Amino acid sequence: MYNTSTSTELALTEDSALRAKFASRVEVLDRVSPVHTLGDTEYVTTDLVAAYFDVDIETIKKLVQRHRTELETNGFAILAGQDRQEFLRDIESLYSGERRGRSMAVFTRRAVLNVAMLLRDSERARAIRTALLNMAEPHADDLLATEFVIDPTDTDGLLDRLEYQSHMTTQAISLARQAITRAEVAEKKAEQAELVVSFLEPKADAWEKLANAKGDYDAKRAADILSRDPAIEIGRTRLFAWLRSNGLINFSNRPYKKFSEYLTERMTSYEHPKTGDEMLRAQLRITARGMQYLHQQLGGVERLDLSE
Repeated sequence: MYNTSTSTELALTEDSALRAKFASRVEVLDRVSPVHTLGDTEYVTTDLVAAYFDVDIETIKKLVQRHRTELETNGFAILAGQDRQEFLRDIESLYSGERRGRSMAVFTRRAVLNVAMLLRDSERARAIRTALLNMAEPHADDLLATEFVIDPTDTDGLLDRLEYQSHMTTQAISLARQAITRAEVAEKKAEQAELVVSFLEPKADAWEKLANAKGDYDAKRAADILSRDPAIEIGRTRLFAWLRSNGLINFSNRPYKKFSEYLTERMTSYEHPKTGDEMLRAQLRITARGMQYLHQQLGGVERLDLSE
């Protein structure tokens, strides 16, 4: 448990393990000052990140050089080739910054939070770090175990002793009551187990049929199929961005081996725009299992239909 009373926000700039603990708390950005991504994308550009933190662009570039690996795990990416072109088309009317060059650095909201935890010379970054530490809540089990020996069967006595302790906060007492209630909830869950199994059996059969489906899909086709679900709205560029920000592919759009069940590659040919020569490249493909995984992760509400 992190003790905010004895540590300062600067600890986040020095401790990578501590930064990893808070890496997903992007809601803190909205509490301090919202980060507005460009159009329907999940990204902001380097110049916009610099403006957000009121520092010069070179400061952000140097920070990226020092911490690129960490930032990439949180959604930072270098867009090049077709991905860069599609991104620029998506933001054509929204972005007036630099468009020259072969590549473009972009940041997700999670990557912006990562920058805030690293950037020292920014009042806004300092405010975000302070807000993060203020969001840290004590764990009920830790609070109780360090105060006195607890008899878990003496519910009323435990609460009376908690209330008697002058230094115990109202929040801690509330958390303790929740901990006690968990035992009762666990018993009810055990009674519901058979109902859950009977409910899941037909779904398991449907999944086996889907898992045995043959074929795979390129990113555009996969996005089109996923978007048939009324709860999912995603295009090729946003699908690539989601895969990168969730650690399934690297910044070059190559899948990581541990996700080979979901993602694969196929060699495809294309005509070189200048020489006219036929060229080969590896194209990212999404398997049937990968489509089911994405459908669940993106919040699909209807049965996934992979029919063409």
